[in-house]
Amino acid sequence: MGNFSLTVPALADKFVDYRQQIIGNSYTWSWVRPLAQVRYLVIHHSAGPDTQTPDDIARYHVQNRGWGGVGYHFIITKDGTTYYVGDLTTARAHVYNYNHSALGVCLVGKFMNGKQPSNAQIHSAHELASQLFFRTPALTNCDGWEDLKGHSDFSATACPGDSWPSYKPKIIADVNPPTTYQKRRQAISELYQVVLGREPDQAGLDYHVKSDRSIDQIRQLMTESSEHRQLINRAYSFKKAQELANQGRALSAKGYWQIKNLNLPATDPGLNNVAGAYWRLREITELE
Repeated sequence: MGNFSLTVPALADKFVDYRQQIIGNSYTWSWVRPLAQVRYLVIHHSAGPDTQTPDDIARYHVQNRGWGGVGYHFIITKDGTTYYVGDLTTARAHVYNYNHSALGVCLVGKFMNGKQPSNAQIHSAHELASQLFFRTPALTNCDGWEDLKGHSDFSATACPGDSWPSYKPKIIADVNPPTTYQKRRQAISELYQVVLGREPDQAGLDYHVKSDRSIDQIRQLMTESSEHRQLINRAYSFKKAQELANQGRALSAKGYWQIKNLNLPATDPGLNNVAGAYWRLREITELE
């Protein structure tokens, strides 16, 4: 059974692992193949309305065509949400005679007569392809933009639409940059890490993203929060503890040499106690 874990950090919550939920077999159908066999990332269009969902497409493949699962590996809806629907290690069914060597990406919509994918779809397709080509080492033979193909590059078909020659360069160049929403979400995520010292929780992040506050106002709220004060207090306490340990180490060393200069016997308890304290303090401060 294939079960290749994949994330696309650049897409954040716009990337959804939907393999468990989608209709049909996502993990072994149509067969499992080594990822070294993969040579192409192939773009398709659904050739239907842009309101189609991954479940609509999977239902058609399973119930109407009698397939064991959805034919693609990824489906990107109009709003740019990218659904991981077929395990990367499986061949699926989307390019006749080339399923063994291709990954299939379906953009929801019908891109004929000049109609092109949405800006969000273009951007998500770019980020997905970048993740697969450049940050997925297991794909040893599918590792550059020259491996991005359209369905029509392999057979006589209108898929992925007669607009493919126009929107393929956009996917490569990502001429549609991240939206204001995506930039805002990223900036607030970074505030969580810098000001609060942790990754954002989903509820808190969504709350701030949807609020009318500016980034500066959100930063001020975070710096005035009890969570930030606790973080500062912990850092201050740690620093003070280090300073006290260093002071104790210096005093203990001084006491050690003062007692040693008295030429006491090596078995004298005063000498041994101070020496032991000195070396224990050294261990503590070095470990810190």
